[in-house]
Amino acid sequence: MPTANMGETERRDYLKHLKNSEPRLPMALFATDSGVHVFPEEARRPCSAVPVRLGHFRVDMKRATSGSAQYSFTYAPINTITVNVGPQDGTAPGSRPPAAQNCSGTLSVVYIGKDITADELPDELSFRNGATSLKWTSVDFADERVLDTVFVPPPDAKSC
Repeated sequence: MPTANMGETERRDYLKHLKNSEPRLPMALFATDSGVHVFPEEARRPCSAVPVRLGHFRVDMKRATSGSAQYSFTYAPINTITVNVGPQDGTAPGSRPPAAQNCSGTLSVVYIGKDITADELPDELSFRNGATSLKWTSVDFADERVLDTVFVPPPDAKSC
């Protein structure tokens, strides 16, 4: 699929609707704690690497003292970079999120278009519990320019 001359909207729609080549994967483009990955179906594989924006935000957490939420948190921008996905299957070089530490996790947003600001980030996050071995969780982010979002909580959120 020729992508070099696509505008932002066309590129975003192409990546959002791109089917994967791996039946076990829900989407062709997705983020995890190890970076941004792409596994496009052969028939619609991009001819060349497709640039996407990747915004990293620090998530400072502390136990909530009131309300129904377990934790309160605030966001702080870390950086925004451009990475290239495809045309080959695999992880985009340089897309691994900064490590979570102490009481700070990392939220990574993969998107096309204007920069994501801390004010636009989700009001709620899910945190892993002792019943799962996952070190990250996908986050629902209802913004048309967002392709995927992943949250890596602090290593020991219970002590925050």
